[in-house]
Amino acid sequence: MKKENSITIKLTEPIDETSPIYAFAKKGGGLHHLCFRCDNIENELEEFSSKRIRVLTPPLPGEAFDNENIAFVYAGQGLNIELIDTDKRAEIL
Repeated sequence: MKKENSITIKLTEPIDETSPIYAFAKKGGGLHHLCFRCDNIENELEEFSSKRIRVLTPPLPGEAFDNENIAFVYAGQGLNIELIDTDKRAEIL
């Protein structure tokens, strides 16, 4: 069930030490990143770069978004921002 214009909160937990969030969770966890849908990842990354906001990962296929491209930037204060430009979601098993 989903209410129109609502937000999605995703809670994650590493299954073993190979998980990309393992080290983060071992330090105590907390808010890792916010994800925003945009019209075009490449354009947004250019905008962030022009404001000297560091791009952490360029657009790469993201498993949570059915292998559509995602990117991460560092917003400061320990917060990462994930960018997506798709409405696709991977099926939850």
